[in-house]
Amino acid sequence: MLILALIMLVVLSAAAAWAAKAAISGEQIANNLRTVTTAQQSAEMALRYCENQMLALNPASLSVNMDGSTEPDKWKTRSNWDTLANTLPASVTNSTDSAGISMTLAPKCMVEELRLAQSDMQSAQAYLITARGFSPDYTADANGKTKTGTEVWVQSSLRF
Repeated sequence: MLILALIMLVVLSAAAAWAAKAAISGEQIANNLRTVTTAQQSAEMALRYCENQMLALNPASLSVNMDGSTEPDKWKTRSNWDTLANTLPASVTNSTDSAGISMTLAPKCMVEELRLAQSDMQSAQAYLITARGFSPDYTADANGKTKTGTEVWVQSSLRF
């Protein structure tokens, strides 16, 4: 009888340990999904902000990179994000439209002129907009690489 009780105790202890591990894993997965979703929403907010400023023909409120190069590639260099990017104003990131996202690092967007081939004797203005959003727990190392948290990049192009 004592041996049967000890076997039952071992089985119940193992089941309890497995249940605790499963609960912790589920919580970690949920936290990771929340972090990625928050960063995605942050990046989408920055992209929408820059698109709206350009569509409203209000590029004076933005830093627009028009250096005449054929390929917009300034967004690829991390150091350019410190000097050429537009940081969203607090009035935008703290608005009621921001879904209550608490941001430690404001999202950024970069607007670059996009050269298009002329067709049918028409010239068109086009811009490549790149946006970066960050999760609340985002930190970076000295090279700008992500250490903790999540960083999301999104792009769109506008043609006038």
